[in-house]
Amino acid sequence: MNLYFAMLIGLVIGSIPSAFLIVKRLNGTDISNEGSKNMGAMNSYESTGSRKIGIFVFLVDVAKGAIAVLLISLLPEATYSDIAVGGLWAVIGHNFSIFMGLKGGRGLATAFGVFLVLNPIPFILWVLLWLTAYYVIKRHIHIANAIATVATPIMVFSTPDKLLDIAAFMPISDHMQFKILVTAICIVILIRHIKPLMEYVKETGDS
Repeated sequence: MNLYFAMLIGLVIGSIPSAFLIVKRLNGTDISNEGSKNMGAMNSYESTGSRKIGIFVFLVDVAKGAIAVLLISLLPEATYSDIAVGGLWAVIGHNFSIFMGLKGGRGLATAFGVFLVLNPIPFILWVLLWLTAYYVIKRHIHIANAIATVATPIMVFSTPDKLLDIAAFMPISDHMQFKILVTAICIVILIRHIKPLMEYVKETGDS
């Protein structure tokens, strides 16, 4: 039963359209119809021209992932599986909000919130991979995002279990389960990058 509660908690909290609400309140703009129409920190900044709004949206999206995991951990007899599944569904909810007709963001900030509570290693690896992809391979945000997102699970699977244990804020009861969680979240994030990558390929082909 806890597993279903965990999924519901993650989905509902993740689905809160924070970017839409914040931008609408502070700027009067419907972010779902502006810029890339993505409801995340980057489009919040680009659509409003306000770095403060972009940062605020980012922090709230991070908080959604962290709060979802923390609440699920408080469920009676909550297992690591419950917490992991709930964290995954928080990212799914953010990317495909049930309150916004399955529109949403790209999940990076919310995933950061999840791993900020569970274990920061996936996020640290993602940032390092992103910097490498952006500055060495191609100076394009979405390409760097995609490369880092694909490579992070590979790096996590290569990380010694002892290192994962040392970095964990919540004890990992099953290392394979944690690695599968990282992979699943990265797949959800990657799905939301397909459209901008296809647009980039089309623009490059037309130029």
